[in-house]
Amino acid sequence: MSRYPFELSGGMRQRVMIALAFSCEPQLIIADEPTTALDVTVQLQVLRLLKHKARASGTAVLFISHDMVVVSQLCDSVYVMYAGSVIESGVTADIIHHPRHPYTIGLLQCAPEHGVPRQPLPAIPGTVPNLTHLPEGCAFRDRCYAAGAQCENVPALTACGDNNQRCACWYPQQEVISV
Repeated sequence: MSRYPFELSGGMRQRVMIALAFSCEPQLIIADEPTTALDVTVQLQVLRLLKHKARASGTAVLFISHDMVVVSQLCDSVYVMYAGSVIESGVTADIIHHPRHPYTIGLLQCAPEHGVPRQPLPAIPGTVPNLTHLPEGCAFRDRCYAAGAQCENVPALTACGDNNQRCACWYPQQEVISV
């Protein structure tokens, strides 16, 4: 290749990075927001390439993203984090369609729906806590619509649904969401 990185498009740079990552035949690749700033068409191409190469080589991919639509299409299992801790985990379809933690529900409700005219996206109320001075108890409680007295204590990640779905919430919800 006779080009410098700055001469390549964002999508081409991502493809080169994926090729470099797989060239070492690793057991694990950490992909932190690999499709940020790419248009939808290029994003889909990069995700297909990543998924194909991972399956073909047997390489595990730790995919870090805030885009739950992309997560729903790419990942087998999901760990949702808030304030540095896992607050929900499980099989992707269970987390996407039957979230239990109020933060996961809010995150999914913030995902734009394909084919729906542009509408303002709902926001999770409040602000993210200072990660160096987390509040006592559940870190999400000041922003949570389901918070109660138990939230003064830190909840453990416990079974809360089917297929080993786990949730760190004293008041797990029974939502059904379509993403």
